[in-house]
Amino acid sequence: MQINDISKFLIRNTIVVYAMTTLAIVSSIMTYIAFQKSLEESRKYIYVYQAGTTGEIVPMHVTARRDNLEIECKGHLVNFATLYYGASHDNYDISKEKAVWLGDFLELYKASRRVKLKESIITYGIKNVAYILPENFVITKVSDDLFKFNIMINLDTKIGNSIKRSVIVASGDIEVVERNFPHNPHGLFIKNYNEERTIELTENE
Repeated sequence: MQINDISKFLIRNTIVVYAMTTLAIVSSIMTYIAFQKSLEESRKYIYVYQAGTTGEIVPMHVTARRDNLEIECKGHLVNFATLYYGASHDNYDISKEKAVWLGDFLELYKASRRVKLKESIITYGIKNVAYILPENFVITKVSDDLFKFNIMINLDTKIGNSIKRSVIVASGDIEVVERNFPHNPHGLFIKNYNEERTIELTENE
């Protein structure tokens, strides 16, 4: 009887061990499959930025790669205006380098070199703040990969204790390209950029 009891006990233990091993294997397989599905799903999404209600850059929730392109165009233009026109004495080179990832501004850059803009900004310790108000965007869809825009960029230039205010009226095209985070998170590229005119506003002491 004792031998039979021991045999039954060993058989039960063996069955339990096999069952636990099988469950562990199945659990591992299910976990792996779930992880792969989650990984594939996450590749469809990317973290981007958009223009806030007052023209600032704010993070969006994770969105599909090409949802709401018009909103992304606005965010892209805000990034450009903040970097290019907001370049100041303490961040000029860094801001300009970041701006060139967002569009083709070769002619604009050449014009600023001709008037020695960088030298003036650094010499006089100029601080620039650029922003676009929500009502100052006009985005027109041409095709799935091309948009036209008209914008008005507010520029506050501080020299010493005085602030010079102006508005830059500009237009151009935006093409859809591959995203490049963090250099170009929206995956958009500005072309044919044109500064149509500059409107001088008040100067505050």
